[in-house]
Amino acid sequence: MLLERVLDGPEYSVETVTRDGVTRVLGITAKSVAEPGVEAGTGFVESGHLFPAPLPPEQRDAIERHVVAALAAVGLTHGISHTEVRLTAAGPRLIELNPRQGGGYIFELVRLVTGYNPLRVLVDLALGREPAPGPSVATSAAVRFLLPPADGVVREVRGAERLRDDDRVLGHETPSPGRAVRPGDNNERIGHVLVADPTGHAAKDWADELVAGLEVRVDPVA
Repeated sequence: MLLERVLDGPEYSVETVTRDGVTRVLGITAKSVAEPGVEAGTGFVESGHLFPAPLPPEQRDAIERHVVAALAAVGLTHGISHTEVRLTAAGPRLIELNPRQGGGYIFELVRLVTGYNPLRVLVDLALGREPAPGPSVATSAAVRFLLPPADGVVREVRGAERLRDDDRVLGHETPSPGRAVRPGDNNERIGHVLVADPTGHAAKDWADELVAGLEVRVDPVA
């Protein structure tokens, strides 16, 4: 028997480092989720990430306490972790707990803002050292994913040339013509734009704007 419960509220992930049973929260990532039938077919696809999440202090503290308690409850005493939660009207609720770094470029966003490199953190933990941050280069960082508009084969992507000349863009990828695509889940994302704002909190707006400027033309499969 499988029992499921709908949790209504925005989605976040919490990136943490635990050493000798003491957990340090590196920060909270805000997640944009495509609604079914709107951007990505029928699944709840993560369409973008923003770090740090713009949260009022009381909500940030509640999420952090919830995740630290969850890690302690499952007995995680050493390593990095990526924990996903929904912030409901009743407070934060756990979605999943992962003893690894976050995917979808999340830890790259964390590195840009906090200076913590996940590989260096893992090495420090393995050697019994307290992880230390390197230099940070941004106040906010965001990634926006390019989602397939329909089932088919990519004919062309318009607007991609602008990404190469935009100083805000630290990384990007678009699909090549001839690639078969279909809306569905996170595995069907077909590209991304990653940006960082060195002095402010405009990263998400920039990423959304840049992806909105891309047009993926798809030929239906016969």
